[in-house]
Amino acid sequence: MSASRASIIRLLVVDDHFFVRMGLTGSLNAEPDIRVVAEADNGAKALKLYRQHRPDVVLLDGLLPGLSGEKTLDALLREFPDARVLMLSNDDWEEDGFRAMRAGASGHLPKTTQLPELVRAIRAVHAGERYHPSLIVPPSQSEVSLQP
Repeated sequence: MSASRASIIRLLVVDDHFFVRMGLTGSLNAEPDIRVVAEADNGAKALKLYRQHRPDVVLLDGLLPGLSGEKTLDALLREFPDARVLMLSNDDWEEDGFRAMRAGASGHLPKTTQLPELVRAIRAVHAGERYHPSLIVPPSQSEVSLQP
């Protein structure tokens, strides 16, 4: 069964490493409902390509040269408040994740994430949900049992 054009998730991939972009693009384009419509290697180019392509979801590296991932996220959301951005990070991903989500990212994942979870995250963010690995979500007070 092929995905109809209306159900295709249009994705902008932003990472400063060529081989990372190539791997992400190839892997994600193999999914029936995802198409990478543009790739950027820095924040300024990402903003330009977002304006041009208006993708459904942006996959954004947190560490970019020049305009950082966080500053790119901020600029993107100031101009396009409804943009859906899934942040990726290398180091200290739990702290980066909390910071990205507070800054308005729709989701966050460490770069060590396997493809099935990345695809789930993209689909969830596209559907308007917030996505983050369960490992970085502290339990709410209502989930904490006070009984022995």
